[in-house]
Amino acid sequence: MTMNDVLICVAGDPSPQLRAKFGDYPHMFASAFGVDSIRTVDARTEDVALETASATHIIVTGSAASVTEWAPWMSHLADAVLAAAARGSHVIGVCFGHQLLGEALGGRVRRNPRGREIGTCPVSLTEAGRQSPLFCGLATPLLVQQTHQDEVHVLPESACVLAENEATPVQAFSFGTRVFGVQFHPEMSASFLRALAHSREDALTAEGISISSLRFHETEFGTALLRNFCSLPPP
Repeated sequence: MTMNDVLICVAGDPSPQLRAKFGDYPHMFASAFGVDSIRTVDARTEDVALETASATHIIVTGSAASVTEWAPWMSHLADAVLAAAARGSHVIGVCFGHQLLGEALGGRVRRNPRGREIGTCPVSLTEAGRQSPLFCGLATPLLVQQTHQDEVHVLPESACVLAENEATPVQAFSFGTRVFGVQFHPEMSASFLRALAHSREDALTAEGISISSLRFHETEFGTALLRNFCSLPPP
């Protein structure tokens, strides 16, 4: 596999201020992989099905959009990536992408009644997670980067929980051997999350969250997880 075989389906963007300092989501993924760039398609405006036809490994990014407010472009995106998985491609959804796959596969997504999860947070691998090639070489518990309000609260039938914590019981899942979802962000740095939190300080305060209570620590899990994903054998 080469990076030309990897496709990022872009479902959202950081704010202009954060993008100017940290880059967009494809840039963050490329940095985590240690490459200059990765092939992308804007899932909101472009033909995802056409682009996924030649990809062996597909990543669906996070987004400020919510699966609880379903839009036509979400249907097109879900249909395209699941069709690619049926042909043999590997697919991973990140945050919004995780929730999109969970919903499209027959699960249910909702606003998390336990509130927003943001910052560097611990998650524990299940027994299935410890056996999964996605988490090969990663010890439990993991410290991961989080920012989300929604959650997959009903798992798709036949899906398997790979990681969990008290705030969000479905932190990662697999569906068969080619489809994965992770609620957390392997591409994001702690410095980006810290800046994001400060940019949303008023909203966080209104939710009862103090920035001083949040943890922001750089970790190496993201690069390892993404490389594990792209090491899965191509079709």
